Amino acid sequence: MNILFFTELSPFPINGGERIRSYGLLKALSSIGVKVTAVIRNENDIDLKKYKIKNIDYISFDKPRVSAFNKLLFTNIYATDKNLLNLFKSLLKVNKYDLVFLDYLFSGRYVNFFKQKKFKVIIGTHNCESDLFDQEPALTFLQKIRKLQLYYTMRLHENFYFKSADAIITVSDNDKNKFLKKKINESIFVIPNFLDQEKYSIDKNVLRDDYFVMTANFNAYMNVEGLNWLLQNVWDDEIDNKYKLLIVGKYSDRILYDLGLSKKFKNVYPIGPVEDITSYIARSKAVFIPLLQGSGSRLKCLEAMALSTPVIATSIGVEGINSNSFFVADTAIEFKNIILNYKFDEVVGRRLNEDYINTYSLSANRKKIKELIDYVVKI
Repeated sequence: MNILFFTELSPFPINGGERIRSYGLLKALSSIGVKVTAVIRNENDIDLKKYKIKNIDYISFDKPRVSAFNKLLFTNIYATDKNLLNLFKSLLKVNKYDLVFLDYLFSGRYVNFFKQKKFKVIIGTHNCESDLFDQEPALTFLQKIRKLQLYYTMRLHENFYFKSADAIITVSDNDKNKFLKKKINESIFVIPNFLDQEKYSIDKNVLRDDYFVMTANFNAYMNVEGLNWLLQNVWDDEIDNKYKLLIVGKYSDRILYDLGLSKKFKNVYPIGPVEDITSYIARSKAVFIPLLQGSGSRLKCLEAMALSTPVIATSIGVEGINSNSFFVADTAIEFKNIILNYKFDEVVGRRLNEDYINTYSLSANRKKIKELIDYVVKI
């Protein structure tokens, strides 16, 4: 079985939810014996040999140049890139592929190119992106116009390209139901976000430090809004005098300044981007996921579960993940009370880890991916 896999992401280094998802898919395909040509970006210009996966050959491409005019009108979202098409054509000349896997966001615009050449195509989603754009806060008139522009651009992308695919992958039942309601495709398969157990081994000798942690890409509005809600409504002087909060991830080193909160608290520490976030999670008392908007499921939640670290979150923060061992609060008072009365409990951590192993590990999802591929090939 040979698959051509394409993503507009840079999966490596493996940090951040979107990269973890793409890496996980590649690792899962490798684990079921599939040979993959992975066409990926390498925006960090790293040595891809360090991330070698059995049966996976990487081919990197440069991000297409887009004019300011096309960015403004989003025409680049629908236009295929000439250099990428030439790359695909050269690969098809020397390789025989059984199907094509288009991963993430606007990669669907290449579906017609492959369908015209009689290939079976799977489109993998990471979220219901149009819903994410619809939830984005907009205060000014221009922000509202831009929000509508983003929302309808993504809706058109979903409606126009997803219908041509032989199968769509979603990461949650909620996202599947949203796509079914929009009638974009009937062949929709749920393969939840999952993690490679090899990347999340637990060192039993590591002691828990006396801090909470929030890990995220703080360039994404839902994480910014969630952190702002936490610091404006929950994390007050009473908590700040008692506990420490570490903010870790992309743009976390400047987020407090952007929110105008850089001098408000003495025990809130912006760490910045790190190559390996697991040590911060594994040593913490609990992970905060105070999200107010979102779609799909949160990989930051699965990372905590994989490392047996309890999770304190809003309902949206743990949306799409099945476990009865989360601490959930949807009001500021409830969230604050959980923090003030919180004591680390190894039993809770072990239960979360068991839920992860049984449902959200790579080993638990290999069969689902194989069944999906077998289904598409036999259509």
